[in-house]
Amino acid sequence: MLSKPNIYLSITTTDLGESRALARDVLMHLQCTPVEPPRDLPASAAEARKLLHKQIAACDTVVCIVGKHYGPEPAIHDDNEPRRSYRQLEYDIAQELSRSKRRGKRVITFICDDDYDYDAQAPGEPEELRHLQQAHRVQLLSGQKIFTPVANSAALEKDLYKLQEFTRTLAHALERARRRTRWTVAAAVLAVLLLGAGLWLLAGKMSTTDTTVGAIGKKINQLNAELDQMRGRVDAVAKAYVQDQPEADRLNIPPDEQFKNAIAKVAGQENIPPALLSAQIQVFVKNTTDEKNNAAASELDRARADFAARNFSAAAAGATRAALALRVQRLAAAEAASAGATEAGQLRQKAGEVKTFVDELQTTASDTTSANTTDAAAPASNP
Repeated sequence: MLSKPNIYLSITTTDLGESRALARDVLMHLQCTPVEPPRDLPASAAEARKLLHKQIAACDTVVCIVGKHYGPEPAIHDDNEPRRSYRQLEYDIAQELSRSKRRGKRVITFICDDDYDYDAQAPGEPEELRHLQQAHRVQLLSGQKIFTPVANSAALEKDLYKLQEFTRTLAHALERARRRTRWTVAAAVLAVLLLGAGLWLLAGKMSTTDTTVGAIGKKINQLNAELDQMRGRVDAVAKAYVQDQPEADRLNIPPDEQFKNAIAKVAGQENIPPALLSAQIQVFVKNTTDEKNNAAASELDRARADFAARNFSAAAAGATRAALALRVQRLAAAEAASAGATEAGQLRQKAGEVKTFVDELQTTASDTTSANTTDAAAPASNP
């Protein structure tokens, strides 16, 4: 199933309550998730802007439907700031985010005509508020921003359905980004785990050298046997997760269910109950992320814990840092183990392979960001 885009819906309810319900139904029919502001917004304009900015930034697109009513406004605002209703603040924030290179928010604006079939029971507004809303409408109609005029609710419904191709394209882009992120994170963590295992194996081979024991063996000797077992099992789950990724994508298996399947597979290989393995992984995550232990935990262990806890973005960052840390250890090992030139050379080659792999992952992640911020075609233009 494709990911459903989150569409922020900005519209007054006093004169366009029926049209809001219509727009919400159309967006849901287009397999989108309509997001509306909370009923009780802060009385402070600054606090309201902060809250609305957070909500709008979390959405994929903003749909603004502008009517004739000004609507509710913050009761508290700075004297040097112009009065803006909550709906006007939403429009301002959406336009600010549309200009952001990092977020690239898409804003789709509909402006209702004077003769639009507004709600029959719409209450009147004070003349001062009518002037403020009329000034806002004039600014939109005469400005450079793209908008679509709508004569009535039937025309609005028709124009909203024209967004079907845009929302489908957006849903596919979100799904590609989601799958690419899962692949990137899982592969990055697994690569670092395998490199870490290679480093420990090499350290064991070089244990006959006193200098090597001093540089690397000291840390290894301090590792608790139980945590070692947990590390190995987390590594095995990560490997099973990556191996099963193509089949999971084909069957649209959610990440959490895929993670449980990987645990069940490793538990069968270890001949232990899946519940026991799951509990051991939870203990490892808690021990690694616990505040008093976190400072002493290695980047490699934190990457393991983040992956096991499905904190994929943190795991990706930790995997990169762990790869760099392992490279530093490789250099130290090469200097200390003058008698182990062959082993150091092998480790140097492996570190180079991981660096290339991490560079490729960073390029992939950059491509994903670009895909998410690509503008789609707008429904109409200025008359």
